[in-house]
Amino acid sequence: MSRLCLTLSRLCLTAWVGIGVFFVMALLRLRNPDLFSATALLNHPRVLFPLFYQFEFGLLGLALVVGAIARLQGAGRRTFQIGLWLAAAALMLATVDYLWVYRPLSEMIERPVLPPEFTQLHHRSRWINTAGLLIATAAACLALWPEPPRNP
Repeated sequence: MSRLCLTLSRLCLTAWVGIGVFFVMALLRLRNPDLFSATALLNHPRVLFPLFYQFEFGLLGLALVVGAIARLQGAGRRTFQIGLWLAAAALMLATVDYLWVYRPLSEMIERPVLPPEFTQLHHRSRWINTAGLLIATAAACLALWPEPPRNP
């Protein structure tokens, strides 16, 4: 059971990194004004970001739960444990971003005219998401770090 939890935790961490990078690349491409009208550019956060946060919370949360079960059963090395702490930090950053940055931003998009603080919050969200994705990448790398062979 511990090996299954260890594998699932590693899978969730790496899946989140892949999905997070995909979202970033897709969003950069969607920001091209030749593809969409100004109205559509403002509406994409309502469509894509709920999915972004669902994947982020779901995969990082599951990675932490099954990773903790694996650790309690003695699986994984010290590098895996550090990776779990980094995953927890990434999840905390995601929670801060969702509650105090994304939700106010999504409310501002509903207004006919964007308030001046919209740009500041948008930049803050980008930096928080970048930091969270980098931390999750480090967590995945540490979780995947090969274990030395066991001596019989």
